[in-house]
Amino acid sequence: MSRVSCLGKLGNCTKLVVLGLAETSISGSLPSSIGMLRRIQTIAIYATLLSGSIPEAIGDCSELQNLYLYQNSISGPIPRRIGELKKLRSLLLWQNSMVGAIPDELGSCTEITVIDLSENLLTGSIPRSFGNLLKLEELQLSVNQLSGTLPVEITNCTALTHLEVDNNGISGEIPAGIGNLRSLTLFFAWQNNMTGNIPESLSECENLQALDLSYNSLFGSIPKQIFGLQNLTKLLVLRNELSGFIPPDIGNCTNLYRLRLNGNRLGGTIPSEIEKLKSLNFIDLSNNLLVGGIPPSVSGCENLEFLDLHSNGITGSVPDTLPKSLQYVDVSDNRLTGPLTHSIGSLIELTKLNLAKESTLWRNSSRDIGMQ
Repeated sequence: MSRVSCLGKLGNCTKLVVLGLAETSISGSLPSSIGMLRRIQTIAIYATLLSGSIPEAIGDCSELQNLYLYQNSISGPIPRRIGELKKLRSLLLWQNSMVGAIPDELGSCTEITVIDLSENLLTGSIPRSFGNLLKLEELQLSVNQLSGTLPVEITNCTALTHLEVDNNGISGEIPAGIGNLRSLTLFFAWQNNMTGNIPESLSECENLQALDLSYNSLFGSIPKQIFGLQNLTKLLVLRNELSGFIPPDIGNCTNLYRLRLNGNRLGGTIPSEIEKLKSLNFIDLSNNLLVGGIPPSVSGCENLEFLDLHSNGITGSVPDTLPKSLQYVDVSDNRLTGPLTHSIGSLIELTKLNLAKESTLWRNSSRDIGMQ
């Protein structure tokens, strides 16, 4: 379709129930006459050249259930009258250029199940009125300029499966009542200004599969109860101020696939229980205060491809039996001693081996692994 703008007379189509102009070259902006579409249930104008703002008259579309305006060039604020859409179920406005605050009135849309406002220029705080949205399953606010705290009222939204607030300026603590969200499968709050402890109550989110709290200022220890989450596959809390140690309970998290705890102040040793993580593919514990040796039990991680332990205080030698699946190994800037064994030569998938600052290792083992 060539670039066209045919939206001006939309208000004449008063019997319209579904409006679908997605993935076309339609341009222009939504006219205020759109409010005359009293029967409209779905508006789907996404991945187009739509610009301008959403008119307040959208609040007159009393039958509207689905508003899909994502991947456009829409600017201006989210209209406050959107709160009058009592039948609204899906609001997808992601990847636009919308500004201003998220209106409190949106908390009046109590039938809504999905809100995606990510990748805009929204400011202000997350409305406390969202606590009224008891049917809300997905709340996606990533990549905006939001501030304030994660409101405690959000823990009323017990149907939530996806909570994504990453890449904002949110501060304060994670609400202690986050454990009320028993249906939660994904919680992304990385790249914010959050402080405080990781709440133990997260362990009550028994369906949680992915947790990313990286690039904040969280402190304290990682609650050992977190590792009781049997469905957890991704645990990412890198670049915080966490201390304490990695508990042996990590061995209970048997479905864990990706683990990143790097860039904290974690001490103690790497627990031998790591061998129980048969699904583990990626582990990064670099830039911590870990001591002791690399446990030989790491050989039990039979699907491990990425192992990064650099910049710790790890001692001893590299174990004889590393997983043959390894492609990347970085144990540089530690206190390892002794020779590398012939077993390194069995790592036929290896593409990077970094032992920098381990001069003893290099001097004693270059002949063994064919590095002459």
